[in-house]
Amino acid sequence: MKERRRAPRFVAIFAIKYDSSGIVSFHSKTTSINVSKVGLKLPLYRLLRPGAKLRLEMDVPGFRNPIKATGEIVWTRKSDNKTPGIVDAGVKFVSIKDEDISKVMEIAKKGPPA
Repeated sequence: MKERRRAPRFVAIFAIKYDSSGIVSFHSKTTSINVSKVGLKLPLYRLLRPGAKLRLEMDVPGFRNPIKATGEIVWTRKSDNKTPGIVDAGVKFVSIKDEDISKVMEIAKKGPPA
């Protein structure tokens, strides 16, 4: 099977607040599963379709303020988690400051590859 990842992923568990302002607006919280310089994987408690935009605030250990980004859902699938109603989602970063992604990757690279 051909590897489709554009960048290496690392196990990184960050608290994340996210919201969407599509047809139905909502706010929620989750925790990342892994992260790369181009995006992250996270569990969602409501189904969002690929193409949906999210505003993200990541609480990265060692940094005082949350890191803000905009992301786009690229894929979703049933979660490996046994909790009903949870889906895993791949989120591509659409907008994040270079210095912020550097901070995220500095912490993430301390963890194992995903």
